[in-house]
Amino acid sequence: TYELQFDGNNTLANIRVTPATIRALVENKSAVQAPGGLIILSAQAVDRLQGGVVNNSGSLEATGLVNDGGRIILAASDTISHTGTIKADAAPGSAGNGGTVSVIADLANPASRTSVGGTISARGGSRGGNGGAVETSASNLHIADTVRVDTAAPMGLAGTWVLDPTNFAISSGTLAQSASGIGAQTLEAALGAGNVTISTVGSAAHGSDLGDINVNADVLWSANRLTLTAANTINLNARVTAMGTSTLTLTPGGSGTVKVNFDNSGRFVGSINFPGRSGTGLLTISGNGYRIINSLGVENSLTGTDLQGIISATTGYYALGADIDASATASGQWYTDGGFAPITAFQGTFDGLGHVITGLTSNFNGLFGDKSSGAIRNLGLESVSISGATRSGVSSFGALAGTVAGSAISNVYATGSVSGCGSCSTVYIGGLFGKVTSSAIITDSHSDVTVNGQTTTTTTSTGGLIGLLTSSTISNAYATGSVSGKDYVGGLIGSGYGTLTNVYASGDVSANGQYIGGLIGALSSASNLNNGYATGNVSSSVASVAANVGGLIGQLANTSVISNVYATGSVSINT
Repeated sequence: TYELQFDGNNTLANIRVTPATIRALVENKSAVQAPGGLIILSAQAVDRLQGGVVNNSGSLEATGLVNDGGRIILAASDTISHTGTIKADAAPGSAGNGGTVSVIADLANPASRTSVGGTISARGGSRGGNGGAVETSASNLHIADTVRVDTAAPMGLAGTWVLDPTNFAISSGTLAQSASGIGAQTLEAALGAGNVTISTVGSAAHGSDLGDINVNADVLWSANRLTLTAANTINLNARVTAMGTSTLTLTPGGSGTVKVNFDNSGRFVGSINFPGRSGTGLLTISGNGYRIINSLGVENSLTGTDLQGIISATTGYYALGADIDASATASGQWYTDGGFAPITAFQGTFDGLGHVITGLTSNFNGLFGDKSSGAIRNLGLESVSISGATRSGVSSFGALAGTVAGSAISNVYATGSVSGCGSCSTVYIGGLFGKVTSSAIITDSHSDVTVNGQTTTTTTSTGGLIGLLTSSTISNAYATGSVSGKDYVGGLIGSGYGTLTNVYASGDVSANGQYIGGLIGALSSASNLNNGYATGNVSSSVASVAANVGGLIGQLANTSVISNVYATGSVSINT
């Protein structure tokens, strides 16, 4: 049966087809024209084993008769193949808007498939009007290298092509290399003719397909907007470069994030780049507009538009659009007495977008002095030098931040060296963070930092990743640098309590005090450690078994729970 559906102007807007009990096949090999009107090819079958299939290898044209383009719908319960031509352009020589084209196989069917290899056009008029809307959807959406989608508007705003699968991958070359995907060059060509939206939100997750969008090949374009909207995570495994007047919108869903992944060496495999461009209006993530930062700035900068200048505006949304060379901060000319001035009391969000800050030097306590609320993600710090030897008023030192409280930190790493204050009574020193507290969450982060804790202060807590941990969660984290200090020294964490999952340390640990461990110096207060190990050698110059020295943990509270853990390094006392 067929149900005719009319809009408020008593114009036919759609035809709903009741699914058939037998195999449904609709095929067009010739030309169908309905100027400014409506064309529907629909094949719906109750039994998916029978399937509903639509094949279009011919021409479907609903170009505007006077102004706006018409509407063309291809709908199937199982499979759609489009290798022909579809046009819903505005009328020639008009100021009309482009029409609407929908090519949709049932998203509730996990096996549904739409293959698009022909041309689709919904252009605006040559004298005015905006481009139209094109949607291609299915649980499995395959875009061939022969596809050409055009929603341009010579005198108006470009339209949008929406791709709506379950999972989706952007692959190298022109041809999709997965069951659901598009070639990067094909995507670039589409962006030259209009906006493109890839969305996995409109379909339910099926098995291991959680609605991720995976960028597996470099994408570069110079005009129009690329929107990636995922039901779960947006994984960046390649470079995304927005040049000219182009813009980028990213919206992960659920518990997902925008994640720039690491290679086997712990470096980023992807990035988002805005070469020669900075400021606002270029990038939106989860509905928030970001300010793009591309420069270090100068000593005492308070602009809020460069890295050093963020110190004057600590509650906004910031992202790096390029790598930053911070080697100038090593000069004695930078700041009054020693390097980069930490961004203190930062409560905003900072996304490195897979970029690296190199050569940052500070005689204070890190890139961020202290971080409360908000988030930091996708950021690398290489060849840092943090030395707080003369900072008697500072107690926490780390490459990324001295103190992190109640924040979410993910996909960050550091290399270089960190040391703390020799004259302070209490010092927390870590490769990434001096102190992590107040229900902070640290995930997918690591450090290869040489950490030199103080050997004479009253209380120290020194770790390859974190000095002191309290009431926080750490997962998928590791440290590989050597660590030295006095009391409470660990390859990963000096001391504290919290929940730790999938963590390890491989650097050697040495101290002249007590509570020394290859992974953690002292773990207390009902902590949980699952899946952890240490491989570095551990040594203490204190000649006493009471020094609490261990290959994995120096001291463990009897209220803590550990599982699936081991250590392989040597342990020595009074060496």
